[in-house]
Amino acid sequence: MAYVLDQLRGMEVERVTLFADPQVVGFYQAQGWDLEPLQRRCAFWYAP
Repeated sequence: MAYVLDQLRGMEVERVTLFADPQVVGFYQAQGWDLEPLQRRCAFWYAP
């Protein structure tokens, strides 16, 4: 995940919205992604 985020920063991407199966959303949260308010399927990443 760190590699992917580094590549996105290098391309000057400022935010990403990710849709995932509910059982793996916790993985993205553990990687620092913000979850949607209901914490079901969507996670958000914002460049620091």
